[in-house]
Formats: sequence, C-alpha cells, structure tokens
Amino acid sequence: MNNYKQLSDRERYLIEQYLNVDQLGVNQIAIKLNRSKSTISREIKRNSTNSEYESNSAIFNAKNRELLKHDLTIPKYTEFLIFFNENYDKKYLGVASCVQVAKAQNIETPSSRTMYNWINNYWLGLKPKDLLRTRQVFFRKSQAKPRVFGTLPTDATPISFRPTYINDRSEEGHYEIGLVISSGQRNTGLLTLVERKTRMGYVTKVYGKHMQHINEKLEFLIHQYKLNIKSITKDNGMEFNSLFKLKEKYDFRLYTCNPYASSEKGTNENFNGIIRRTFPKGTNFSNIPDNEIQLVIERINKMPRMILGWKLSQELFETYNY
Repeated sequence: MNNYKQLSDRERYLIEQYLNVDQLGVNQIAIKLNRSKSTISREIKRNSTNSEYESNSAIFNAKNRELLKHDLTIPKYTEFLIFFNENYDKKYLGVASCVQVAKAQNIETPSSRTMYNWINNYWLGLKPKDLLRTRQVFFRKSQAKPRVFGTLPTDATPISFRPTYINDRSEEGHYEIGLVISSGQRNTGLLTLVERKTRMGYVTKVYGKHMQHINEKLEFLIHQYKLNIKSITKDNGMEFNSLFKLKEKYDFRLYTCNPYASSEKGTNENFNGIIRRTFPKGTNFSNIPDNEIQLVIERINKMPRMILGWKLSQELFETYNY
C-alpha cells in the first residue's frame, strides 16, 4: 500500500532555506524533513533554476500537476494561470475580474464558473475561504411606495418621489452621500460621495459629524474635483440635515431615504463596503494618512466592475466629461 504524501508548501519553503541558505546536502534535508532521499532529490532536480531551488515556482508547478490530474483542459490555460497567480487580489481583482482582464489582453481563459469549480475543489492552491465572498445573498428590491413621515425640516424630497431617470441610472450626475466612521473613534471618519451611473467615488476625511463641518467637506469635494452635481440622495443621519443649504448654491436636488432604510442608497453603501475591505471596522482613520486613503479610493475607481460590463468607474466617468 502506497502511503506517500505530497510535499507541503511549508516543506518546500524549508527545502529552499536548507539548500540555498544553510547549504545542507540532500541527505541532511531528507533527515530534517523525515522524507526519503529520493523524494528530496527529485524535488530539487525538478524545480531548480541556475542551480538554485525556488520554492514558489515548485509550489506553482505542483498545483498545476495536481490540476492536470483532474482536468485535462488545463494545459490550454497555462498562460492564464500564470496571469492569475501574479494578479489575483481578493480585494480589488477577484476571480471573475481576472478572467475579464485576461480576455481583454487576448489570453485564452476558462469561464468564471470553471475557475470557481477548481477553487472549490482545492485545485488552484486557493480555498473557498480565500475568496472575498463565499456565498452571495440577493435581496429582491421592494417596490417603493410614496411615504412621507411628518414634516421635513431638512427640505429634502422623499426618495419615493425620485424620478425614474435617476432610479434607472440613465442620466449621469446623480450622487449618493454617506459616512464611514472609525469604530470607537467617533471624531474621525470618511465622507463618501458616489455617482450612481458610473459608481465613481470621492472621499475626504472628516473630523466629527457636525452638520456645518459635513457641508464644508462636501463643498471641498465639489471644488476639488469640479463636480457637476444634479442630485444627492442621503439617509436620515442628523449630520446631513443641513445639506439643503447647499442646494441653491450648487443647483442640485436633495432626496432622502425612508427612516431606517439606508439600503435605499445602495450604491454608496456598496462603495463603503469596498473601502472596508482595506480599512475594516475598528480602523482609526485619524492614524491613516490622507494619501494612503486616496490611493485606496483610486484603486477602487480603477477596478473592473461586472455591473459596468467590466469597465472602470473612472474610465466611464471621464467619458461623460461632466
């Protein structure tokens, strides 16, 4: 009965250390790893370049050999697998995005479904938990019904009366506003402004939730990026209750979500969720430099997005040139 077990990733890293750094011989390495001399010798011969053993290359080759046992179409996608190995990033360039970007570079690719099957079967060196989301839950949008909750001192129109051309994203220039707050550090956070049609996002740091301060930060974004804003949709947070003061100055309409329904500005909520991939809950934004935050926002705006036909938010936004 054959009880042979494949070398693990850790063992391959140790072989590189023992051979290239510690200058141990095959016999010594075999003893340290409790492996046969022939196993170590074969591994070194198979994965050495310029007389040096390379563990990363060995691991990649081993995964490919394992893959070949299960799917004979793999050799066809060798170029893509190299591309995937070098570019996959679960925060910004996931499985489906890698497939689409590779296609745009005329690299022959498997389908996204095939890739997920390989990952679910542990054939790519990734595990399902290494994906951004292991399971997607879709919610059916309820039909909005006109609801007015008393008076509106914020001088905002209920979202139920927002026109169809804004709801269906057929016109550009309509934004959603929100906050990403430091957990336990209520004085610092991020003001986020996201364009509904292109999902282009703008962010600036805020130092509190005072209404006047939020207005000033919104004005900063408008001037900094020369934004032509036609409408803004907000939730019922008190910090946004003075936005109406900017309506006439910048000639935009203001809409408000129903109480306890911030999901009605889902474009902004989703953008904030992507920010949280890099700055999870508990992040104290007062410790994060502004340039680091802006680099993350730039990367988000340059992500290929399935909902945009795998185009980039920045690319679409610049196309409209507003």
